[in-house]
Amino acid sequence: MPEQLFRQAQKLVKQGQLEQARGLLLRYVEQEEGNELAWLLLSDLVESREDKLIALENALTINPNLIRAQNRLVQLRGERQQTVAEKFKQGETAVKVGLRVEAMRLLQEVVQAEPNHEQAWLLLSQIVTAVEDKIIALEAAQRANPRNEQTAYQLTQLRQNHSSDLAVGTAYEAHGELQKALAAYTFAAGHAPVAADRLIAQKKLDELRQQLGGKEIKTTSPAMTLLRFMIGPPLIYTILSLLQNGLSLNQLPPRFFWELLTVWFGTVLFIAANQKPHGQEETLFGPEILEDWRLRGLLTLLGLLLVLVPFVFVLWGGVGQFLVWKTAVFP
Repeated sequence: MPEQLFRQAQKLVKQGQLEQARGLLLRYVEQEEGNELAWLLLSDLVESREDKLIALENALTINPNLIRAQNRLVQLRGERQQTVAEKFKQGETAVKVGLRVEAMRLLQEVVQAEPNHEQAWLLLSQIVTAVEDKIIALEAAQRANPRNEQTAYQLTQLRQNHSSDLAVGTAYEAHGELQKALAAYTFAAGHAPVAADRLIAQKKLDELRQQLGGKEIKTTSPAMTLLRFMIGPPLIYTILSLLQNGLSLNQLPPRFFWELLTVWFGTVLFIAANQKPHGQEETLFGPEILEDWRLRGLLTLLGLLLVLVPFVFVLWGGVGQFLVWKTAVFP
């Protein structure tokens, strides 16, 4: 029974057998997460500061009125903040004197303790050598401060000039961002210019899916999105034209094929102008067009007109035929 584990752990603490007590408490809280006393006791037994913080935060989530836990949490957070500040300053100094390896170690410890430390990520982006690592560091800095336009510009430039989705996927996987790694491997498996890279990407993709227990994270390809949506309007236009001409292909006027092509082109233009790129996915238009709302608006309007004009013609022709039929039937 879970309660027996808790009582036995308390007994072991009184006897000074702290390591055994910690093991029992860890087993207990896996089964009974709602016991704030167990989390409080565990916060005294775990060794790392981060584990202590987690245990205290769990205890306060269950019971926010635990004064002892509140005071201890404030103390530990203050110590962590001071440690982070000291390590960041040491990292800055190491960068200035050219100790790149030491600087990377210190800055990585900073961002592990404080994932939203913008300046640490920016400094890391300057000293890492691989382009994909620079991209990941700048992405983290941008998450910490989305308003930093310089970070956004640097990130855009790096993404545009870096074509190895396989390397980016490997970097994402190394940093634990498995969903982004899957997206990058999926794209590389189908689009890498070198056959060997495609095979490696597929192998890494299979291994990562197996690591995740077969839970495949599906990504949407913009090419497939275009293919799906561009079928609709041309198909509807074809059906309307066939109905207007007695469901006979031979009766279709020569202009039908030009109008069908116009509808198809307008659909592609409309959808492509409104695509939003995600991760390593490609878009028909480049970011310089998709980020300019006026140009996107003009392309959207043009695509819409190209789709609507043939529909107006075929509907107008249908109205004309209906009027002829009405006159013939009801003179």
